[in-house]
Amino acid sequence: MKILHKYVTKEAAKLFFMILVSMLILFVAIDMVNKTDDLYAANAPLSDMVKYFSLKIPSLAVTICPMAVLLTVLISLGLFNRHSEITAMKASGISLGRACLPILATGLMVSATVTAINEYVIPNSGAALASIERKYIKKGDPRILSREGVWLKHENFFYNIRTTDEAKGTIGGVNVYEFARNPFRMARRISAKSAKWTGEKWVAENAELRDMSADHAITEKTLAEYAITGLPAPEELMTTETSYKNMNFAELNAYIEELDRDGFDTLKYRLELYNKISLPLVNFIMALIAIPFAVRGGRHGSVAASMSIAIMVAFSYWIISGFSAHLGQNAILPPLVSAFMTDALFVIAGVFMLRKAR
Repeated sequence: MKILHKYVTKEAAKLFFMILVSMLILFVAIDMVNKTDDLYAANAPLSDMVKYFSLKIPSLAVTICPMAVLLTVLISLGLFNRHSEITAMKASGISLGRACLPILATGLMVSATVTAINEYVIPNSGAALASIERKYIKKGDPRILSREGVWLKHENFFYNIRTTDEAKGTIGGVNVYEFARNPFRMARRISAKSAKWTGEKWVAENAELRDMSADHAITEKTLAEYAITGLPAPEELMTTETSYKNMNFAELNAYIEELDRDGFDTLKYRLELYNKISLPLVNFIMALIAIPFAVRGGRHGSVAASMSIAIMVAFSYWIISGFSAHLGQNAILPPLVSAFMTDALFVIAGVFMLRKAR
């Protein structure tokens, strides 16, 4: 049995790395076609260009892995089937489930590796990538992403926004700092728990205004409504608040706790937190669900057929996953249920089909 498991693992691993590397080369090449002109136009040195595309490899690999696992299982088991190796295993009294244990174990290892990359590699590579983009591609972009949310500058104003809600057209934890010149000093601070887009401008309710004069006298008052000038429209502003996507699990969890203490809505952040666990599991699920499809193809299954099945399964998964995410984002499902619903459905379907395939 150990010899069989080593053989299955070795063949699947070779095919997996071959598919993964091929897909990575293809996707990096496509990205180079799209971005090289922008980097060249910005006079980026060759070393920064190489660094830019190298930094994209971890996130691309994580994205590609589920499809690579799916294709690996379909093709490798399809080849075993074509050479009657599956039949020989069954004739020797080895069940399909036992024969495929190395494939499932490999799927779990890939899931664990992806989780580790998400935790320890992508946060750093994502931050470095954003730095290069600001330097060459988004020149003059006044936006800075940090644990405190988004920072923007407009003329002599600085804006800090803790959270955004694209669906509602609102922003939360708004602080506006106005600075005077000659001498340079803070002249005014406006704080509001939230602000809403009216179609033309952002309006904050119950805004606390603090004026600071040159002689350090402070005047405070609360305004029922305050129009915030200088902030971009929602479609532009919402794309800035992505710093939480470059946090690891512990950092994002701590960030959520901070927002909870301050009374902000943390729904989308909790979805992102649970997705850090549920999305890497897709690799194991793709291995599980591919097994029955592969063995049903019989000895006459082809690579083209495997590709068709892979596209069908992947498309089905992402359609259901997108629907589940939509339900979670609109608070129809709890974030935990939304994040794991698709995984649970595909695990049940995979186990059921595997039992039928025996």
